[in-house]
Amino acid sequence: MRKKLVSLVLAGALLFSQGGLAVRAAEPEESGAVTNQDQSITASVNPTQIGEAGGDVTLTLNGQGLTADAWNVDVKTYTQDGNMEMTGRYPAAVKEKRADGATITIPINKMKNGLEYRILVTDSNGSEIQQLKVMQDGKAASTVSLLPSTVAMTDDTTVVATFEQDVTAGGEAEKIKPLIYLASDGDDQANRRNLEAADTVTVEGKTVTIKLAQKYDAKADTALYVKEGALKTADGKLVKDFKWAVMSRPHVDDIQVTPGILSAEGGQVVATLKGVRLDTLSKDQIQAKLIRGAETSPAEIPIEVTPGAEPTLTYTLPANETDNTISYLLKVEVDKVPIYEPTVENPAKAAVVSVLPKGKTAGDQTLSHMSISVLSGSEEGATSTHAVVTVRKSLGQLKVHLKLSGTNLDDTKTKIRAVDENGIVWPVIHVPE
Repeated sequence: MRKKLVSLVLAGALLFSQGGLAVRAAEPEESGAVTNQDQSITASVNPTQIGEAGGDVTLTLNGQGLTADAWNVDVKTYTQDGNMEMTGRYPAAVKEKRADGATITIPINKMKNGLEYRILVTDSNGSEIQQLKVMQDGKAASTVSLLPSTVAMTDDTTVVATFEQDVTAGGEAEKIKPLIYLASDGDDQANRRNLEAADTVTVEGKTVTIKLAQKYDAKADTALYVKEGALKTADGKLVKDFKWAVMSRPHVDDIQVTPGILSAEGGQVVATLKGVRLDTLSKDQIQAKLIRGAETSPAEIPIEVTPGAEPTLTYTLPANETDNTISYLLKVEVDKVPIYEPTVENPAKAAVVSVLPKGKTAGDQTLSHMSISVLSGSEEGATSTHAVVTVRKSLGQLKVHLKLSGTNLDDTKTKIRAVDENGIVWPVIHVPE
């Protein structure tokens, strides 16, 4: 029986010699493969410690013949003590993989305990090149509720949130973007606008400015949503979730009058309106009137309105021929909606100009008039100087607002006493402007 000849093809060359056969291995092909048998490839990561807000860390490889396909990286997440894997809940993302490294994105840590990210770098054969660690801080135990004083859409692509105190970003701009969005106040999925790559977020002082790359059609019920982790207070406390209505229509925030005090001869006054989108207002959309002293009817003083980004109202107050200071209160309406000036911090704020009597200077302390109003509701017959109230058995308290107008009124020198007809002295809370 003939034997079958089985030939074995070797990846090499057969060399004939007197001593018989010798086998020589062929040279490897150029496949881009990289091994680390001689430990010539090293890896490093920076930074090795990252805050609870997460962010990007940079993986860097050093060595010869590196290509993006010739090495691999795998990241697993563990609790800070290394005893429990948390990759499912807190997966790190490898992006922008290059020949000499990659960018790894660490997610936000919502736990109080820290996390450990183990970065395993292997060569094309699966052999370990290096194992690295990145430690992440736990969520700060201290959080605080902080709401903006205003959120306004100053134009079709810009949203500005203003706070009463300084705030800082909770992390890099790209990391806090997913925590900020615009949507309907009653439904955060309606008319929703998430921040995109081309949008920018700037946090500076008391202001957070969001610049959208594309026009956003804000509705009457549009609100700004900010999730915990996006912002911090100046002392490092995380700001809790909040939403705030966005003003997208023209709105007056402040009325600045110059000068605030005139000599007995009277003179011209210019009031400047500060706010949002005021440049869209026409002259006819701004209405104003002046109230003299404790009177209730408007004074017959013409007011010239000049529209613009900061509209101005110009008027001339007459000479004061009395022995007392006369104050004039400017009341403004935009599209027939009154501008309410008092704030929580300054409930006495008002656009008032005082005309001094003869013999008085701008540095003197003078009293123009006092007005009174009952916060719980007054009855018919009440005036700015007299409040008429029917006291009912169910009325637990009576809040009366007494307002003084004049010049240079100092709360350390100006005191008010409330005494009823029976001689009983009532407590007074002083709120000076």
